[in-house]
Amino acid sequence: MRSPEPCPPFEALSAFADGALEASEREQLAAHVGACASCAPLVQSLLDLRRQFVALPDPSPAFDLVPRIEARLAAAASAASARPAQAPRAARPRWWQAALLAPGGAAALA
Repeated sequence: MRSPEPCPPFEALSAFADGALEASEREQLAAHVGACASCAPLVQSLLDLRRQFVALPDPSPAFDLVPRIEARLAAAASAASARPAQAPRAARPRWWQAALLAPGGAAALA
C-alpha cells in the first residue's frame, strides 16, 4: 500500500534509522514508514546495516604512534638547541632610503 504523501528524502530516512531526529519529526516519519511500501524496506535495511556496524570489532592499530612521535619531537628539540644561536644581522641602510633623504639634507644645508 502506497502512502498518499510524497516519500521523504533518503537523508531523513537515514536520520530516522540512526535515531537522530527530534520527537515530532520521528513520529511523522514513523507514521509514513509504517504506511509506505517503498520506505519501510529501505528503513529496515538501514536498521540492519546499523546493527551490523555496531557488531563490528573496535579496530585497534597494531602499533602505537605516540612513542615514535615523542622521539621525533625530542630529537628535533635537541637538534634545535645544539645549533649555535645566530647573531642578528646589522641593519644596512638601503640606497633608496639615502636617495629619499638627500633632497631633505640638501634643503636643510641651503
